[in-house]
Amino acid sequence: MDKPNSPTKSAESPYAFEDALAQVIPYLFVLDLDDLESSRAIVIEQAMKRAATADQVESVFDRTAQWRGRSVGVRVYRPEGVQDGAAILYFHAGGFVLGNVDSGDSWCRRLSTLVGAVVVSVDYRLAPEHPFPAAVDDGETAYGWLQDNAEELGIAGDNVALVGDSAGGGIAASVAIRLRGAQARPPRALVLCAPQLDPRGDSDSMRQFVDTPLWNTALARRSWQHYFGDRDYSKLGPEAAPALIDDATGLPETFVYAHEYDPLRDDAIAFAARLFAAGVPTGLSVYRGTFHGSRTVDAAPSSARIVADVVAALTNALHGGNRAH
Repeated sequence: MDKPNSPTKSAESPYAFEDALAQVIPYLFVLDLDDLESSRAIVIEQAMKRAATADQVESVFDRTAQWRGRSVGVRVYRPEGVQDGAAILYFHAGGFVLGNVDSGDSWCRRLSTLVGAVVVSVDYRLAPEHPFPAAVDDGETAYGWLQDNAEELGIAGDNVALVGDSAGGGIAASVAIRLRGAQARPPRALVLCAPQLDPRGDSDSMRQFVDTPLWNTALARRSWQHYFGDRDYSKLGPEAAPALIDDATGLPETFVYAHEYDPLRDDAIAFAARLFAAGVPTGLSVYRGTFHGSRTVDAAPSSARIVADVVAALTNALHGGNRAH
């Protein structure tokens, strides 16, 4: 459990956010998942602002990944030095309904640079136009393509981590669950960044955080509705809702992090506990004084800690803990 210095309260918020975060709370954007066109535009606008300070990598290119009759767009990032054939398959945030490879661009560049890995960002289809299992199918397609093209990409097929933010974390977990029964090489690691995993919405944090910045209970519930449509998620199994998994054995080494002031917090903690109980090597960090998406506030001390912990988890998994950074 991460234990930073005691946070302070913002005049604009009842929650005890860190000073750097409190300063920007009045300027944070507001999402409306009943107006997807506007919210999608806001997410891309914010991504373009971050692009000005994004890390530089050796090469970036877009490709259509094809595998077993399916296809999905991907963006590939290659740093100056790839060590141990390491690769990351990345799933962007957006509540299943927002974002694309542009919105995840700056984070992918940072991961590629700091971890020394090729990053393949998946431009998975969005709900409600494409409800479950479209995004998971796209993730599986990208993983299969990555394996089939490992030599061209300069990576090792047995040294791949799945990484996802928020809803992308849920998709990454779903893909990992699906791959357990496949003949493909299993992923080396799973890294879930404030993941969205449980549509039941009955945790203490889901009941408590109804007005937190960027993401709150109402948005979380609405995003699940978009993702499933009129179907009963309880009949779709853990590939649809990873928190419903009964037996987590066989999943890869996992690192999960959660924010203190996040409706998704308790679901992330519970999932990590489920994996740990099943014997899966699992790490968990919960960051005090943070809210969902606060990692994008670079000035916050907590953001530096989160980045360092994610990079350490990936370095340990993909480089055997031997890479200095």
